[in-house]
Amino acid sequence: MFAPQLKRGPLGAHDDLMTISWYSLDTNLRIVEHGSVDLDGACGIIDGYLGRLRPHYQTGEEALAATMFGFTRLDGSYMQICVHTPDTIDVEYDFSLVKNPLLRLLAGRRQRDERLKSRDALRGRTRLFFTHSREAFQDLLRSKRGDGLNESGA
Repeated sequence: MFAPQLKRGPLGAHDDLMTISWYSLDTNLRIVEHGSVDLDGACGIIDGYLGRLRPHYQTGEEALAATMFGFTRLDGSYMQICVHTPDTIDVEYDFSLVKNPLLRLLAGRRQRDERLKSRDALRGRTRLFFTHSREAFQDLLRSKRGDGLNESGA
């Protein structure tokens, strides 16, 4: 049996798989799915989280709900963002195609974490996530090529 051929865009992205949605946490630490978003919408979400950032929160749950969100693709790859301060932003990327958490342990996670130092660096990573295939984006992160990837927003 043959897998269907997917049309690739100019940056190596599968046009059919580039639907990206976003999620956040509520104050009960439950994931809240918000639906599809385009790159401009994603930049607006980033700006909103950075604009609402406060120095203190009443509870840890409130802090996580106010500072953690992410973007996910249909293939299960994602980038999860936690904004600590405007110049301390942690991002976790996961590229594993195995969706079952137990099987992920056996298959090995394809995960990468990095700390970004600015809104512009986060917007740059988000742009790459939205415009490159999972494989191309993973390769860019691994090799630190292009778009100032070797600077982590410095």
